[in-house]
Amino acid sequence: MLVVVTTAALSFGAWKWRQYYAANHVVVRFDAPADQSPELDLTFFPDRLAFSSPSPPPPLGRMTSKESTVTLGADLVPEYSVVRYQGEGFGAGFANLRLGKSPKVITLRGAATLTARVAEPVYFWCMGWRCAGFRPVVGAEVFVMGGGEHGVDLARAETDEQGVVTVSGYDGQLDALGLRVRASGFEIAHQRLPSVSESTPEDVVVTMTRTQPRRGRVVVDADVGLQPQDLLVLARGLPGVQARPDPSGRLVIDHVGADIEARLICHGLPDTVAYDEARTVRGGEFELRVSRGATVAGRVLGPDLRAMPNAVVWIEQRRAVRTDQDGSFKLTNLLPGRRTVEAQWRPKRRKGEPLFASRPVTLTPGLRLERVELLLEK
Repeated sequence: MLVVVTTAALSFGAWKWRQYYAANHVVVRFDAPADQSPELDLTFFPDRLAFSSPSPPPPLGRMTSKESTVTLGADLVPEYSVVRYQGEGFGAGFANLRLGKSPKVITLRGAATLTARVAEPVYFWCMGWRCAGFRPVVGAEVFVMGGGEHGVDLARAETDEQGVVTVSGYDGQLDALGLRVRASGFEIAHQRLPSVSESTPEDVVVTMTRTQPRRGRVVVDADVGLQPQDLLVLARGLPGVQARPDPSGRLVIDHVGADIEARLICHGLPDTVAYDEARTVRGGEFELRVSRGATVAGRVLGPDLRAMPNAVVWIEQRRAVRTDQDGSFKLTNLLPGRRTVEAQWRPKRRKGEPLFASRPVTLTPGLRLERVELLLEK
């Protein structure tokens, strides 16, 4: 009897361990021709690519592998991530990964080549503006992007004296491919590439629009402990428009459309460092001030005092966050002053009523305010 109980306990423990291991790992399989065993360079990126992140995003990590099957853990796939794979003789590609769920087998295919022309339309007035032709844009950076405007770059090249570029080295049979074109003094351009099921045009033309670079200055308070050149400044909503200040704090933001002024975001700041809201200024100079800030952490509770996962929490239009399974949240890079922490929870059922909560707080430089509880109500 003891032997039976012990065997059953060991079997149950082994089953639970397999369940736990499977939920915290993902197995990626690559399918290559039988006579080839390529060494692949794998680069992992966060999957939540948005207006507040650099584009392409900073990688989570890298590895090389000659195996057709690779097992990955939470260090490279923190719940979700994107992997870019590259190998000699094969086109670079990308795939979305989810912890605990193995993706479809990734097929390695030969590299594709794309020829494109980058040009600026030349207009003249004759009973209305008319296009007289195109002027080549020389030295433009052309990227093949996987996963849309906020995706990862798979291949890149520069235009020649005729504004022509040949980009090669990517898997042309993937869907969700696009071109990003960036040239000094022009708006950034994004253009979708046809999917596999669509016919590919023989001549891809990307038209560019002139604009004026926006100039400004980044001012970092002395007690922050950072230098201006440590900062990366992004233009919100314009993926690929980003720059670093020089040691004196001078900053040039290029590629912003002539008819808009971009909101600027400082990326990668420590939690207790904040920045004043700033926008580019056409014909003038902007100033972006970086100073000591605060953090607020706590939980969102329902009317029955149970933790509320997936609630949205924010402070005065700053970046919102969602609560985790324990109802916990953390807001960082907050400006000092009297603020209001707000939360909202919406049920999955359409007819359900949303719940709200708010709480005033006073933030001081360097403060880490914790255990803030928000009680939702109708």
